[in-house]
Amino acid sequence: MSPPLAVITTVDPLVAAAIGVNWLGERIESSPTILVGEVISVVVIIGGIVVLTRRGEQLRRAMEERERNDGTTDSSWG
Repeated sequence: MSPPLAVITTVDPLVAAAIGVNWLGERIESSPTILVGEVISVVVIIGGIVVLTRRGEQLRRAMEERERNDGTTDSSWG
């Protein structure tokens, strides 16, 4: 997963929520319990995206190194 894709994946739910509030007239609940849950969810989502982005880069580097060492061009991720 490339960094631009990670940014899109992070921003997409925020844009969807903004469209829902501004265009569709949805209400935002803002009790302390709901806000804490939302903050925790955002941190978990962003953390997951960071992990996936870094892991994808590690896999790409490992494949390139294996291709250089073996001289193969196998494109499988196995």
